[in-house]
Amino acid sequence: MARTSSIFYLAQQNKLGHSTALPVSLNALTTPSTSISRFHRERLERVKNDVQAARSVCTTLKQLFEIFWIKPEDLTAAPAAKIFRNVRTFLHQRIQVEVALIGNPVTFSVDSIFRITSSYDLNKDPDIVAAKELQASKRMNTFARHRMEQASQKINNFLLLIHTFETLFLVVDNGKLNGEQGFQINSFLENSIFPAEGKQFLQACFTQVLEQGAIPMELEEGKRFIRPFVPGPMLTNYLKFMARIAVFAYTKPDFSQTPYHQELEAFYNELHMTLRPQNNIFHVNTRKLTTEEENIHCDYAFLSIFANGRLAAQDYLAHHNISTQSIAHESTPCGVSINGDFTLISDANTQEEVNKFRVSVLKQVKASGFYNPEKLHFHGNNSTIYINDIALNNSNLYATNCNPNEFSMWNFAINSRFTPTLFFPEKCKTFVQLDQDARRSFAIGISGYNGVFHLSTTIGCTLAGSLEYRLLVEGFLGLINEAERRNAFMWLVQWYNQFFASHDKVMYDFTVVLKYMGDIISLYSYLYPNDITPSVHHILEQHPYTALYHQLEAAQFCAANKIPSSEQLYRLIFQIYINSSDEYNLSLRLSAPCALLLRERAYREFKNFLNLHPKTVVTIKKFTPTLEATHFDDCFGALKYYKNTVFKCLLPNAVQFKPKPQLKKLIETIKQKQKPFINYLQNSGRNVRNEIVFRILEAGLTPEEQLSQGIEVFRRQLLGSGPFSYDELKKSFNISINSRSDVLTIIAECAKICNLSMYPNPAVESYDETISAFDYIMFNEGRTTIPEDAKRFLLPLRLAIDAATSYSTEERILMLFNRHIAADTSYDDEEKAQICDYASKVTKLKQLKGGSCRAGLGLSRITFTEDQKQALIDYFTIVCSSGDPYSTMRNVKAINTKLTNKELSCFLENLKDAPQRGRTRATFGEYRTNNVANWNGVSALFPEESFNRPDNLDQELIAKKMQETNHVRELLAPIFNNQEADSETEQNQDALTKQTVNLNQSIKDEVPNAEGATSSSNQSSPANASGSNASTSEVALANQADEKPASPLDDLPAAHRRLLIRLLQLPEFTRAEFKKLCLEEDLMPSAALEVINDWSFATFDCSLIEDDDVMFFDRELLADLNN
Repeated sequence: MARTSSIFYLAQQNKLGHSTALPVSLNALTTPSTSISRFHRERLERVKNDVQAARSVCTTLKQLFEIFWIKPEDLTAAPAAKIFRNVRTFLHQRIQVEVALIGNPVTFSVDSIFRITSSYDLNKDPDIVAAKELQASKRMNTFARHRMEQASQKINNFLLLIHTFETLFLVVDNGKLNGEQGFQINSFLENSIFPAEGKQFLQACFTQVLEQGAIPMELEEGKRFIRPFVPGPMLTNYLKFMARIAVFAYTKPDFSQTPYHQELEAFYNELHMTLRPQNNIFHVNTRKLTTEEENIHCDYAFLSIFANGRLAAQDYLAHHNISTQSIAHESTPCGVSINGDFTLISDANTQEEVNKFRVSVLKQVKASGFYNPEKLHFHGNNSTIYINDIALNNSNLYATNCNPNEFSMWNFAINSRFTPTLFFPEKCKTFVQLDQDARRSFAIGISGYNGVFHLSTTIGCTLAGSLEYRLLVEGFLGLINEAERRNAFMWLVQWYNQFFASHDKVMYDFTVVLKYMGDIISLYSYLYPNDITPSVHHILEQHPYTALYHQLEAAQFCAANKIPSSEQLYRLIFQIYINSSDEYNLSLRLSAPCALLLRERAYREFKNFLNLHPKTVVTIKKFTPTLEATHFDDCFGALKYYKNTVFKCLLPNAVQFKPKPQLKKLIETIKQKQKPFINYLQNSGRNVRNEIVFRILEAGLTPEEQLSQGIEVFRRQLLGSGPFSYDELKKSFNISINSRSDVLTIIAECAKICNLSMYPNPAVESYDETISAFDYIMFNEGRTTIPEDAKRFLLPLRLAIDAATSYSTEERILMLFNRHIAADTSYDDEEKAQICDYASKVTKLKQLKGGSCRAGLGLSRITFTEDQKQALIDYFTIVCSSGDPYSTMRNVKAINTKLTNKELSCFLENLKDAPQRGRTRATFGEYRTNNVANWNGVSALFPEESFNRPDNLDQELIAKKMQETNHVRELLAPIFNNQEADSETEQNQDALTKQTVNLNQSIKDEVPNAEGATSSSNQSSPANASGSNASTSEVALANQADEKPASPLDDLPAAHRRLLIRLLQLPEFTRAEFKKLCLEEDLMPSAALEVINDWSFATFDCSLIEDDDVMFFDRELLADLNN
């Protein structure tokens, strides 16, 4: 099991991050003298450390290319076999890591799995070091000769196994080692001496062939990976060892591919005649057969495999001249043979014959010793078993004390004997192979101490084997009553659920256990349908490990010529082709509840696909019956042979399931659609089931999508609190992933389940194409269905309204869009209304919240149709006709950069001389008139008769609006009157103060000294004094007006002036800071921004503030006011 911090684990989870370093070429890595970046050196070192810590790691070429950040094109630049050799070379040269796949593969793929392990150095072995030193010595004593012989033997054994692993494919069946062949290699590894580091490498190679099989290697001269042996003792030993492995193959190997085929053939024939009589592991049980056993020799043949081994059974059949073909016994049910027709156990007409068949099988299992209650004890209810002094009550385990290598039928049972190596290895590690510490851990894990089960694969397989024997041997043969059988089945289901809940494919991978238990549940449920409870039905219908049940169902439908219902057919096809396929399951590295959620969603996607493509159903439902019996797999050889011999007589012939291209494409489609949800579930922690997203997705799987009270409250919040910024919405849903497109997909799906419409919607607009479209999001009641191809209209609209720099421009674009939709004949009226409503809402949202214009890389992958190009030209003609030319040019340039064919280049040519912001105060109207030739196109898009002519105006609507305006004016009049009075008082006081100051200044200028002024004043009459004061005041005010004219800032309301003064004090400010200042001045941010920019356009013909993450504030415009 890989450590969670391993770089290989991160690669499997798609969590590898790449720095700004460019990918390196494979050729650079293969050449040691080539310098590589620091990033790649660190990656190489990390892989080396992880391999050393884990001893050996499974990987693929594709994964290594991702980990080492190698150019992707190098992965397809040459055949995979050649790339494999190059990767093997640079792993050895750069980081001293070896590939545990000996040889140059004939065929290979980038997804082929192979092991890598640390390099070995034979010169570090003490015997080899001593031998090198003693080799130069002139005197050779007994001790020196012994060290030399030890070193020579270690090297020879190492080379023998290296050559064996390279050519192993020649002597195995279909590339797979069987139990006897694996035992021969393992015995040689354990009992022979090897160099210290070389043995670890050989063990990794052995694990490679056990897990992935022996693949064909190049053996021609010049193409081999290892030079062949020269004739001599080493070659002879190698050929004898290869012949020994070949003897244990099920079929005679073909030695023609090797140049030593004659020698191999001779050694094979010699060993084939002498090996079995000399090998006592096949002749442990030497008792004489009874007369009854002689009469059932054919049926006994398969059972003798359990007691004496496969070759002993073949000897027995050959001795009695019995054909190895299956023969129906006389007590077999009428009409039932090994390859006969299907016979239902529950059929009343054949029940008597089935009972006879059970009696016959019972005789056979008793005669073979497979059933022996005196030696094999079951510990169920009111029974206790002790494992290393730990008491287990009601463990549902079998226990025995027989020698496992003498009696290999009960390897699933608890056995006090310690036997680390079995003569007949099982697919899983058995209890007898555990040492004392491991047995204690086994007992603690299965006991559920403190309510926690510490599960393992050995525990699961041991439990499954015991309960399988209880159900399918003792239960089927009537050796226990019906209540005991059902109780055992209940325990099997409970343990299955326990392992399933702990299974996540990463930290705890129980795939082997679940597949084993799932097969037992499937077979038992098919044999005893009346024992299927709702919980078992849920397992059969939704879990991926019960495909056997659906295969048997399909075989039954074919045998009986029955037609299943649509729901049965859909579920059957989904379980067989998709839910149990490795192609789909490998993508779900999640905890069991999360994986179940996605599987059920995948089933709904599957049903929707078949409903939309009924012709596909006709293609994929054609199962092909075969003449072969149904085959069963198992973790224990004895139980496997028992099932394949007994139950295949009672089941229909197997059905062939050929993969269909349509379904392969569908699997890829489902995987792509589920990527955002997989990303979310993998990064949401262990408590994800309590998150609002998970609860909504679960509610979406209910028959009527029933929402809980908590979800209803959350739904009302979405409706009543919008629009939301992206960050606010992400926080509300508590989504922790970084991918914006994934977050938006998840939110859109949740909104759909909650019966809400999302604007904008990622199903209609792609975040990869228009990033700024999703800065703000709102929700409406009810679902809105937009036609799939409406995107061809909406994409040009989105680009245009994002580039527009004024509200009137966006209104005109929307008006033209509605005309285009109305003129299109491919949609009905309802669809047109939905498209126009969607366009109206996203335009209003843009007007309300503003935002910058940011195009995505996905835009570069789109090729516009002629209609789209024309719409784009029309919309951008309107965009460039009004607003701020500088901002418009910037937005158009940002979009045009992403377009493949640069459709907007003509507009950039016209905008190239746009006045720079804050550099000039020339009016934009004059600029357009003098520099832009295409603005006249707007009048063609909007003829004069379409604009506000009296005969086109709705007089009733105008009267209604006037009435509403008067009513509002009456309500607000007292407030505005008070404010105006206060403002007028303040202005009068300010004017009076200014007049007084100016008057005093004038008096000082006219009168030489204060005394003269006083006497003059005293001599004047009051009337004259008054007239003099008035005249002087007027002059002063006139002078003041000439010296300092009124500021344009006076046109702004007082609160907005204060806001500008506070903004000037900040070096820069974000959108959040701007909102905070607005709230402190009792202003709405969007309205304040609109008022200030409207004033700026009236004063400077350009905007003053632009909405962005860090807002743009043109200080130079305000600086001009002081000049």
